Amino acid sequence: MIGHPASARSTFGRAVRPMWPRLRPAVPSVWIFLAVTVCSSGLIDRASALRQRATSAPGASADHAFRFVTDAPATSVSVAGAFNGWRIDANPLTPSADRRVWTGQLRVPYGRTAYKFVVDGREWRTDPGIHERDADGNSVVLVLPPDYLRSASPDDGVLTASALLHEQAYPTLNYDRGELTLGLRTRPHDLRAVAVRLDGIRYAASIFHVEPLYARYEAHIPWDRARAASYFFELKDGPRTFTFDQQGLHRGQAIRPFTLKAGIPGAMVTSQWVEQSVIYQIFPDRFARAKGDSTGAGLAPWSAKPT
Repeated sequence: MIGHPASARSTFGRAVRPMWPRLRPAVPSVWIFLAVTVCSSGLIDRASALRQRATSAPGASADHAFRFVTDAPATSVSVAGAFNGWRIDANPLTPSADRRVWTGQLRVPYGRTAYKFVVDGREWRTDPGIHERDADGNSVVLVLPPDYLRSASPDDGVLTASALLHEQAYPTLNYDRGELTLGLRTRPHDLRAVAVRLDGIRYAASIFHVEPLYARYEAHIPWDRARAASYFFELKDGPRTFTFDQQGLHRGQAIRPFTLKAGIPGAMVTSQWVEQSVIYQIFPDRFARAKGDSTGAGLAPWSAKPT
């Protein structure tokens, strides 16, 4: 479902309990980390002292209206989702006089958000009016910023300002063995070209990742960390070229570049053995909670000999 601020309406019915939120293990959870995937090296910690950040978005969320109808009167109904840490008591809905229709309006972040509804504090339900589900079976709502109502085009000379974001933290800033990676979040199909100007030298950026709401451009730049550096982004849309710097998006104003100190405080250098490893987790509590039924093709019986 695509939702715009204060415009989405939905109804709800029976569903399954979510896989991930608020697990109560039957046995103590054990996370076993085994070295066997490739991990990214040189990540810039989000808690680094750098933390220069620029965005042209007026806000990162919008009001979204929820509506839930029960078959019988309920004591309570709440919304639990990624936006409130899956807490069942964080956002209760307001009942009608007969306690069967429950409504509420909550701030939901732009993009896709997973959620479910909790009836009487224990029964988790999906939204039958929302057809999209995530991998864990939760309902997913897509809330768009207001400027997404205009179609994206790389040739119209107009940019979707709310999509633009650069901050000096992973994933839009990274350093790894002599290479600096600078990224800019944008709206998909909204730009003709993106480049970074670092110390006066232009470096072309290319699309690294695309999802329904955002795309990310990245430029890979040689840098030895021995000297400070300054940079900003050049955005090409149709006949116009825009600047994106610490002020956000503009044309013709004095440039206020992002700056990097020599050495990049907060850089984490990953050991070589990790780069040649795979790291995964085993959750014994998940197996303990299972009912023992195997419905997937190719699954071995629980009592079978491990392979």
